[in-house]
Amino acid sequence: SCPLLRALSSGLMLRRTAIRGAISRRLQVGLFLSLAGGSATIIGSTYYSTWPSSLQRIATRACVSTSARSRSGVENLAAHGKKSLDNIRTIASSALFVAGFCRNSIAGATVRAFAMPSDEEEPVKTSVNEECRRILNEAMENDEDIKAVKRMGGVFNEIPIEYKNPRSSPGAAPTLYGRAVWTDTAADGRLFAPQEKRPVVFVVHAAVGQQEDFISWRLRSLAALGYVAFAVDMFGSDRAIWDSHKCKDIRMPLYEDRSMVIDRFLAGVNAAATRVPVADVSRCAIIGFCFGGMVVLDVARSLKLHDDLQLAISFHGILDGPKLYDPEKRPPTEIGHITRPKVMIYHGKADPFIPRENYDAFVTQMNGLGIDYTLREFDGVGHAFTRPEKITPSDIRGGFGYDARVAEETWEETKSLLQKYLLGLR
Repeated sequence: SCPLLRALSSGLMLRRTAIRGAISRRLQVGLFLSLAGGSATIIGSTYYSTWPSSLQRIATRACVSTSARSRSGVENLAAHGKKSLDNIRTIASSALFVAGFCRNSIAGATVRAFAMPSDEEEPVKTSVNEECRRILNEAMENDEDIKAVKRMGGVFNEIPIEYKNPRSSPGAAPTLYGRAVWTDTAADGRLFAPQEKRPVVFVVHAAVGQQEDFISWRLRSLAALGYVAFAVDMFGSDRAIWDSHKCKDIRMPLYEDRSMVIDRFLAGVNAAATRVPVADVSRCAIIGFCFGGMVVLDVARSLKLHDDLQLAISFHGILDGPKLYDPEKRPPTEIGHITRPKVMIYHGKADPFIPRENYDAFVTQMNGLGIDYTLREFDGVGHAFTRPEKITPSDIRGGFGYDARVAEETWEETKSLLQKYLLGLR
């Protein structure tokens, strides 16, 4: 009796009669998801306010995820429809109408309703402010590897992955919130079958969590290179944390007990292995930024490693010499029996967050453990030099600062290292 459901049924009937045999399954799915997305949009906006807060949060994530998939499918339908028969063009136009309806609804009333915080919740933010969000989104749009994938009609797949937090701490949920991104077409022209395995690059977030725009950009840029990019959650938070006091409180237990860092990272590895069908964790690397750089170095120094981790890269990470194991239970002589990854460390010499004594302790420990590492230091470069939004006077006064030359140089070298250690290419 619902007109929308009748429209959905008619759309599916049209799909069976007019599309079958004329367009690929991917395009059929795009049309179906666009219609389903429209249905979910209207129903959600109508009844959302009557749902309990826990169900509202689930619906929010589902709506955003479904709308993204709907857009990708419909855009591919339009692109292929231009080159096909007249009836496919007609269907493409209809699908774009539906997609436009979904997009407008989601950008308007629905997302405003879904994003409306309850009394105890803050609005969801993915950057500290709108200007930073604009800069980072622009950087992602201008990323040459991402643009190459889009030019070839490649589709980025992104799925949220919730998995058990193995170690509780104040402020952290019992669940960790990761996400995986991959594409069916690499920037160099390689094409992947739907279930084809590929190496994994684990990405560890900075001080606010994995849901920020900078991490979204880096996930897509790595996926464009033909890897599964998996964002590891170290905080147990389903959103980025912008309150400095709350952020400090949730990080402090990880600073004090570094074995918790290792356990949460290994939980992410297990989630990728069991929940991402195209992930080949037997070929993996880990990269991290700021706080995430500390995690990378802790993982590289941990005795819980195995042969699967080939490469670890730290960008402006925390350098220190923490206690990572009990020498009485795991004597240093065991280190020689464990295959460790190649470690690359990018560090700005003007980084004010690394006291000299911590730097010296770090170098001493790395040398004492016999780790194969390279420490590249850059004169006059401060903290967070890879982040294009760190350009304001307050950023500079605080010791932060984007350096375009160093950012590009280190990222290009990272791409080469990933090719060498994960793909066996020189």
